[in-house]
Amino acid sequence: MPVVRLRGPLKRLAGDSPEHLVDGATVVDLLRELERRHPATGGWILDERGLIRRHINVFVNGEPGGAETAVAGEDKVDVLPAISGGAARSGGAQRPCASAAATGLPSDTPRRTTASSARNSRRTSVWRGSMSSGGTRPAR
Repeated sequence: MPVVRLRGPLKRLAGDSPEHLVDGATVVDLLRELERRHPATGGWILDERGLIRRHINVFVNGEPGGAETAVAGEDKVDVLPAISGGAARSGGAQRPCASAAATGLPSDTPRRTTASSARNSRRTSVWRGSMSSGGTRPAR
């Protein structure tokens, strides 16, 4: 029987258990059964149409999988929520890579910054500064 492995908030919603033996022929069958057994996960993994949500990543035996990926026997299905977000620090200091632990990179690996993210960071700083001084948001 395939094993569905959950991490982070999904694990907490499924009774704080990281691994679940679930019967099904495809990934979506497994996830529907998981939601049936653990109603708190309902809507967090599958959307109202029964499709895997955009922010959920599924891997079958370490390879990217999708809703219709076939599963059987001793397959391991990892269900991971996407990681995003963060804010730039002032003073130009680079933050360590947020996913360093997950990728095995040293924790002092700097984040990669693109020109558009630096530009957006400056806009945010200007806007925050004007709001804190009682002004209004500047026009773009």
